[in-house]
Amino acid sequence: MNIVITVLREILREIYISENGQSLAEYALILMLVTIAVVFSVSSLGDSVVGLLNRVVSIWPT
Repeated sequence: MNIVITVLREILREIYISENGQSLAEYALILMLVTIAVVFSVSSLGDSVVGLLNRVVSIWPT
């Protein structure tokens, strides 16, 4: 998740520092890449959380 935040921070810094205007297509591409990264991160994190909860439930005394 830290990688996603770092990449997003770098993208935002480039947008603000850049003196050349970016076209709408480039902004759309950046947004698409960030969206894909976020979806991938959340889905990966979701699987690990489910696995952790399953382990806790399996060892929980009844």
